[in-house]
Amino acid sequence: MNKLIGSVVLIIFSGLCFFLSYFFITENDNKPKPEIVVNVTPTTISLTWYTSIPQKHANRIGNAFKIETGININIVRSSTFIIRERLMSEIENSATEADVVTIADIGTYQELKNQGCLMKYDSPHYKAFPEEYKDTNYWTVFAGFGICMAYNESRVDAPPQHWTDLLNKRWRGRIGLEDINTAGSQYGQYYMLREKLGVEFWKELLSVQEPRIYDSSLIDEISGMENRLRKRDILISDEDIFVFYQKRLEGIYDIRTLKHNLKKRGSDKFLRMKKDDLLRYFPDEEKLSLFPDDITLGIHRFKCNYSFEPGSRDDGVTIKVPSALAATVPAESVDWLVPGLYRDKITALIKGLPKDYRKQLVPVINTVDIIANEMPEANISLITVLGQFIYKRFGVDIPASAWSEDLLPDHLKMRIAITGAKGEVICSGRNKTILSQSISDRTDQDKSNEFESAKKEREIIDIKRWDFGDLSDTISITGKHGTKWVVCPGLELEKKDNKKSISLRFFQKRDKAIRSHEKGVAALFAMHFSKELKFLKKSLILSEEKKNMSDYFGGARIFKQRMYESLIKSLFCRNIRTKDAFYLHATCVEPDILKKGHELLSKIIPVLEACHETRSIISNLENANKSGSKFVQFSNNLRNELFRLVPETFMDLYDNERLSHIARYIRTIGIRAQRASVNFEKDEVKAKKLKIYINGLNEMLKKLSSTVSEEKKQALEEYFWLIEEYKVSLFAQELKTAFPVSEKKLDKKLKEIERMV
Repeated sequence: MNKLIGSVVLIIFSGLCFFLSYFFITENDNKPKPEIVVNVTPTTISLTWYTSIPQKHANRIGNAFKIETGININIVRSSTFIIRERLMSEIENSATEADVVTIADIGTYQELKNQGCLMKYDSPHYKAFPEEYKDTNYWTVFAGFGICMAYNESRVDAPPQHWTDLLNKRWRGRIGLEDINTAGSQYGQYYMLREKLGVEFWKELLSVQEPRIYDSSLIDEISGMENRLRKRDILISDEDIFVFYQKRLEGIYDIRTLKHNLKKRGSDKFLRMKKDDLLRYFPDEEKLSLFPDDITLGIHRFKCNYSFEPGSRDDGVTIKVPSALAATVPAESVDWLVPGLYRDKITALIKGLPKDYRKQLVPVINTVDIIANEMPEANISLITVLGQFIYKRFGVDIPASAWSEDLLPDHLKMRIAITGAKGEVICSGRNKTILSQSISDRTDQDKSNEFESAKKEREIIDIKRWDFGDLSDTISITGKHGTKWVVCPGLELEKKDNKKSISLRFFQKRDKAIRSHEKGVAALFAMHFSKELKFLKKSLILSEEKKNMSDYFGGARIFKQRMYESLIKSLFCRNIRTKDAFYLHATCVEPDILKKGHELLSKIIPVLEACHETRSIISNLENANKSGSKFVQFSNNLRNELFRLVPETFMDLYDNERLSHIARYIRTIGIRAQRASVNFEKDEVKAKKLKIYINGLNEMLKKLSSTVSEEKKQALEEYFWLIEEYKVSLFAQELKTAFPVSEKKLDKKLKEIERMV
């Protein structure tokens, strides 16, 4: 055995067996596979390469390949361990992004070959390679280094002669290993010794001998700084490292002189690189703080993964979101990225504006400074806030449609990776709609059964009272095979054979869980107040006259039931998640149950009367103007308008505050009909003014996409009611508006909405 003196006292074996191989990934399906991949004409725009070789060398290989073939290479670089874990997880879920893989673990290649996941290929370059370094048509070793042990001869009198000697108790606590998570060579060593000595060797070595684990965390830390700041000039080069050791080992030519030098200095610390040695310069701490390790989106925090590889799939900032939590992340929140990229994103957005808008904001650098310093962050879309701020601060009115987010560089758009039960990536992308898509974990039947079984073990049925403990927003459940899921607990109201029951269920989507839970809580309150609500229902009395009026809404029985359900919803439909909060709300509401019922009745009766009165007016005027086809069409339009304003389910749509105005809007329709029957031309003049705003609203509604922000939805609803008030000012001034309204106000509101996303 060679006596190689290492830089670490006691026994070290590291940087040992380092095998690197290439293999092609193919889908494991029944489709015909190409037998040979040689001198083919490129049919793809890019390939994705998973590799554990140093980034510097990977970039050189990728660039050379592109020059030779014209195909772009997306490089995903990490340690052998991490690459292997990612690859195997993706293949298990039929979602791998890799086309080519290079890692230091032959066992992985053999495992994937046996699974049918390797594409067969042939290369003339590898024909002369010895058979033990390749598996013909599948993978080939292109570099290999020997396994060795390094030890301090001055400390070790009788060094181990075989790897199994390391299991001797005399070496307990005196063995050093590289971290398998960061060192591909250590992974290669693990595989080689596992094949030769069996997995039990490693189990005993790691559990009994208590080896010290050494990692490359300093280099990883500095590389992380570069990824955040998007620079490649902070970590010193390989040449700089060579110079570092060249200076410290000057005059040392063999082991004897090295031993003498170590003895003279008293330790090997002078050979160990510190953080200062690895840095070309110290990055600004304030700038680094603008790239946080994690960020809050909605009610949860998510880790930020940074990458500085322009053109690669994961360039920029990536957050991993469990599929069960995707619905909890407000889509608009990802627009704001991280503080360190904020200025760059604002700059790119302004430069991407049409010239007519852009020229009003020059010089762009000054405009960005003002925005960055003065514009407050909000929980709504960045484009909406930006448009509103620029309008108020610079007087430039930019509609949301003028901003070109799609043209932004990838690193200025958050990359979102949706993960499954085992942390595997199900899907990823930079379009924030991925958060609201129906995403399947693509699990097989066994996993689906495991999940259902894990849920049923914890679910509770036939709940009569809050005796099931407090409910967290999300919890983690584990299946019998160790698979973990993040789920959202919630009550569920179930109806079967005209019977209602309440159960505690577990949902994978938070929005679905909350909708179900609120209905379940309302049903539980209904059970709790069964006597009080029974009395309330009896007290919701309609006179014979009002019963006849309710025919427009399905009849008295249905109308009364809808009133009751509306009251239950307004009183009890809450996202209450603790026992204390449930009974506190019950205590607060109980004295007012009957009072709230009578309040609702007092709001609904005027609507019922106004509907009956207005329908009667329209019918009477139609009968009086049968010969006028123009008026008949006008009457039909008013009747349709009345139906849209007050459908059969209007009690579910409007709260008490809104109901207090509905009767006024209904009477406006009746007064308009009466006045139009006297002077139809005057009504037509007013109708033309009104049509401008109704058309504007309809156009915006037509253009709404699935990505429309909540603030824009709210603004459109406000605009709708503003138009209703405008109708009162046009056709029934004597009813008076709830607030001042004018065409100028309508125009301003319309422009405000156009600036929203």
